[in-house]
Order: sequence, then structure tokens, then C-alpha cells
Amino acid sequence: MRRGDPQMSDSTETRRSWRPRHGTVVGYVALFVALGTGGAWAAGTIGPKDIKDNAIHTRHIKKNAVKTKKVAKGAIKNARLADGAVTGDKVDADTLTGDNIDESTLGPVPSADSANTANTASNASALGGVGAGGYQRSCQGGAIDGHVYVAGSAGFSSTYTSASPQVKDGFNCTGANPAVRVKRVAAGTYFVDFPGLNQGASNQLLVAMGNVTVDANGTQDNNDIVTYKFVFDQTINKTVFRVETADGAGNLQDREFSFSLMG
Repeated sequence: MRRGDPQMSDSTETRRSWRPRHGTVVGYVALFVALGTGGAWAAGTIGPKDIKDNAIHTRHIKKNAVKTKKVAKGAIKNARLADGAVTGDKVDADTLTGDNIDESTLGPVPSADSANTANTASNASALGGVGAGGYQRSCQGGAIDGHVYVAGSAGFSSTYTSASPQVKDGFNCTGANPAVRVKRVAAGTYFVDFPGLNQGASNQLLVAMGNVTVDANGTQDNNDIVTYKFVFDQTINKTVFRVETADGAGNLQDREFSFSLMG
């Protein structure tokens, strides 16, 4: 057949002129590569630019689908996730680490000082570092209700006083001010009053404890005696403790003494 034969010219020209286009060739190459590599592309990491804002919702994430190897560093940003998209059951345990989270998307982290303050009671600083159990908060049964150290002497005040150095270490569980007041009524005889404590009342049984320390010369005598009893002091219209100090022979003499009450 000749080239110019009208019966063959159309098919011959069509067969000779058909060639795959460039895009088609690229498509076939991509297909062959995909078939040859299997899921290699799927195992790649997801970067920030691969996710549109609010594109990921809970329904898009399978349980335990989020693993470290699938998340590129900095890929997770607040703007990329819809509210409530990522919950505990969606994340494979121990696979999401700090390296996978863009720190700039996190809120402010409390400082160590703030955290310590948050874990501290608001009045803890007022305790001076001593545990709450180290403080007597009120008058309690079996606890010390009152205490005082009295520097008894012939020159001790004949009217009630709470001033140091005659009266020291005053304590009163009621928190009264003054905590305690003392006066000398005779040689070796003192009235001791703890304001706020209902001394001598039938509904408040107080146990008194006393101890003589030194005599007027500052000498300690193991034979010295201290006694105490309830008396009514008309000057203040109240029952108080009468404390007497004496030498070993029972002679009333001025002594320094400590005096405590237990409820």
C-alpha cells in the first residue's frame, strides 16, 4: 500500500501519531511506585502544614491511633484541633512525649513559688514552721490551762501585777491578756489569778502543780515546800489560787516558784 492510499491513511496515521502524554507517564510512574512501596507513605509523619485548623475531630481519630512516630515535632497546635478532639482513650499510652508538643501552644505554667503557695494553707506562715499539732488551740481536757513563774521576794508587789521580772512565762489557754497576774499578801503567801479561767468552779476541775526553785538568796533548797488552795479575793470578787512557800520546817518564807494548772 502506498502512503497516499485513501483506504489506509487514517489508521496508519493514527497508529503512528499516538504517544502517551507527559502527565500520563508521570501518573503511571507514581502508580508503580505506590504499588511497589505499599504503605511506606502512610507511615510517614504528619507535619503542622498537613493539618488545617479544626480539621481533626474525635470521630476522625481511632482509639490508640496517636503514636509518637506518627506525630512530627511541633505538629500539635491548639488551632489545629477542635475542642474535645483528643481524649485519653485516643492516645496510645506512653507514646506522646514533650518532643511532639509545640510548647508555644501551651498556657503559662505556674512557677515553683506559686505551686508551693497553692499547696500551703493561707495561715501556715503564721505558724512559724511549727506543725499545727504543736499548738494548743484552746483549753482542752488533759492539757496545760495556765502557767507562770513567780520571782517571789519580800519586795514583790502587793497589788496584782503581770510585769516582768516579777512575773515570767505567763500562759493562759483562754488567750486572756494578761495571761496571769500575781500579788503578795504576806511573807511566803501569794495570790495567783488566771483571767478567763473559772477557777474553783464545780464544773471545771483544775489540777494545780507547784515547785519551789530558789530562796531569796538564789539558793536552791530541796526541802522547800509549796502548797496551794482556792480562796476568794474580795478585791477582784473572784476565786483565785493562794500559793504558799515555806522552808523544810514549814515556816513561810518568800521563794521563787513555778505554778501550773491542768484542766
